[in-house]
Amino acid sequence: MLWLKLKKKKQISIKRLWLQAHLISNNGYKRDIKYLTKILHIHIHANKMI
Repeated sequence: MLWLKLKKKKQISIKRLWLQAHLISNNGYKRDIKYLTKILHIHIHANKMI
């Protein structure tokens, strides 16, 4: 049960990162997009390890 809660929280944080990436792309900060995609890859990798 606790594990499911943790997983849900992680999914929400990834969604939030995607939203931030979209907001930044609308403003045209390409460098920040690359930074956010790096963070996303780290998050996805962390999820696979659990």
